[in-house]
Amino acid sequence: MKLRFNVKHFLMNVLLILIGSLFLMPTTTNANDNVVNPIQTYTYNEMVRDIKELAKKHPDLIKYKVIGKSEYGRDIYAVSLGTGRSTVFINGSHHAREWLTTNLNMYMIDQYAQAYKANRSIDGYKVKPILNNTTMWFVPMVNPDGVTLQQSGLSAFPQSAHAGLIKMNEGSRDFTRWKANAKGVDLNRQYDADWANIKNNRSEPSWANHKGKAPHTASEVKAIVNFTKAIDPEIAVPYHSAGKVIFWNFHQSGSRYDRDHNIAKIIGGMTGYRLIYPGPNPSGGGMTDWFISKYKRPGFTMEIGNYPGNRHLPISEFNPTWQENKAVPLYAAQESYKLYYAKHKNDPVEVTVKIDGETQNFDQPAILENYRTLVPLRGVFEKLGANVYWTQSTQTVRVTKDDTEVTLKIGSKTATVNGEEVILDVAPKLVNYRTMVPLRFVTEALGARVTWDSKTLTASIHTVKEEEPETPGNPDYVTVGDKKYRIVTVIIDDEVQEYDFPAISKNYRTMIPISESIDHFNAEISWNQEEQITTITTNEKTITLKMGSNIATVNGEEYELDAAAEVISGRTLVPLRFITDHLGAEILDWDSETYTVKIKTNNQETNQETVEEASTEVENEKDSEEITEDTEADSTEEESNIDEQNEEKETLEENTEETTDEELVDDQPSESQEETQEPATENSNDENNEEDQTPSDSNQSNDSEENTDEKQSTKESTDEQKEKELETSHSTL
Repeated sequence: MKLRFNVKHFLMNVLLILIGSLFLMPTTTNANDNVVNPIQTYTYNEMVRDIKELAKKHPDLIKYKVIGKSEYGRDIYAVSLGTGRSTVFINGSHHAREWLTTNLNMYMIDQYAQAYKANRSIDGYKVKPILNNTTMWFVPMVNPDGVTLQQSGLSAFPQSAHAGLIKMNEGSRDFTRWKANAKGVDLNRQYDADWANIKNNRSEPSWANHKGKAPHTASEVKAIVNFTKAIDPEIAVPYHSAGKVIFWNFHQSGSRYDRDHNIAKIIGGMTGYRLIYPGPNPSGGGMTDWFISKYKRPGFTMEIGNYPGNRHLPISEFNPTWQENKAVPLYAAQESYKLYYAKHKNDPVEVTVKIDGETQNFDQPAILENYRTLVPLRGVFEKLGANVYWTQSTQTVRVTKDDTEVTLKIGSKTATVNGEEVILDVAPKLVNYRTMVPLRFVTEALGARVTWDSKTLTASIHTVKEEEPETPGNPDYVTVGDKKYRIVTVIIDDEVQEYDFPAISKNYRTMIPISESIDHFNAEISWNQEEQITTITTNEKTITLKMGSNIATVNGEEYELDAAAEVISGRTLVPLRFITDHLGAEILDWDSETYTVKIKTNNQETNQETVEEASTEVENEKDSEEITEDTEADSTEEESNIDEQNEEKETLEENTEETTDEELVDDQPSESQEETQEPATENSNDENNEEDQTPSDSNQSNDSEENTDEKQSTKESTDEQKEKELETSHSTL
């Protein structure tokens, strides 16, 4: 009886722990979709496993690379998230005991990727456009040796290293307080930013505060310095602990000071963290100090959590820390794009060119300029088999192929084809001594066809006529009232669509009559005349679109449309891109010449699978006729058993599904503090006590107690109009 009671008691405790872990999990997304579990002592090996799993789950969005090795040979991983040209750099665990920042870095990657895929916002920041404009680079664990030593102790290191590690830890085998790398160098005192004048330096390798013999000598810091140069970030955000403060100022002045101060105040308002003003002679050596002084760009050291003493933050700090910081990298990425765009807004954007499917490598790449694709004339025409002649004195090019002769002049919009004048969209120009001409002219002059992929900025020139579904020869227009719209030909699953009112191009967006297309998506549609709302339902989704509104809902969550749904000539027209994204279809091709779009739905794949299954069944039936009665009887009995097993499995899955569909609730309260009380931080310690009260982890806090900013009272508005994206619509050509 006693044994039975103990077993029952044990099982109840296990169940309570499992339920508790679910409630502890942050609730930004369904926990079942998460790769990263941040509510644990998060080790180096778990991080590596999760990085690879995230890249596998989001192959078009997440990449990773090894940027160097630690002093004991552990790989240092960098993870990219997004596809934009501007970059922002986030990192964690410069200091060993601050590994909760790795939990935070990794959870950010996981949550942002999920939000991108679902086109969701986080705290009002639209993740998808942000990551399309900016690539976030994370180094979640800068100091893998130190973290492993702090978490696992001597057992994770060779026996030959034990004596040295114990000596650096002042004779103790308890490495809970350890900050340095495993060679006793404090990595956040290693950067070349007023390194010679770092205060409170320990002269020999130690568990904390030894700056090394020279800057940039530790393997881990070398990796970060080289990587920073490679990715050229506009903003850096190193995460540390603890104290809920922000270090942002290292000898900036003038407009740079104002710029960085404004960003810091906004981040302070987002997080509730107070800003540190270090005075005229801050102690340097930190990654943020170096980045600010080296690159003259904004850097922000985020000190998370309430100061716990010389040890790591407890896991209970994660949930409030996530709530405080979940939008900080998104805001930093948004600001990075603004800074990048301000420097590069007049730069040409490179375009990939393919001719009959083969990617071309020109000595002068094709570019986008003023919404037109310009290609190197000689490179393209010679690939198409033409001869090109250049006359320097008149800045004129003559091109011949078969019976066609083309002439054009630099700076002139007038060209000739066999003596007849042709007006170009833009005039040819010289770029790096190469004649660049508008792509449309190339295709019209030599009878080729061009298609454009705005997502990858790829122009494809087709010289060979491919067999395609029959399409109208020339695009046409439809007039409604005093407005005229270009008609778009829609091909769904290789079938040209015939609509009572056609699909149209409006403001460079393809709008389709949804009621006449819905059958292809295995969905149903309903209309609320009074509220002017169309509702689309599938087995998994309910989509509502209100006429004239740029906001739609999918399963209750709001999404912004690039064009509002509306009623034109009695038909409900909706943006094609939104429908394909949310109903599981794919836009295969857009032909800018004929205004033709090709779409493949999941229904086409399902139909193909059904045909294959039916064919297989027929073959199986033929084979079964040759089997004896005894074999048939045995087979029948076996199928009956399988059916019973399947019924049991379905019942079990239904029960499991009912359990896992429950909502997860975050029961962690937010941290709060009185405005009149100075928060305890690792960065406000007494400098004279080196063991129990260590100087700032970010080394910007000396003399900071008398120079602190008041806690931010309100969040400053960040709703500035975003610069238009570099990516262009199908109107580019």
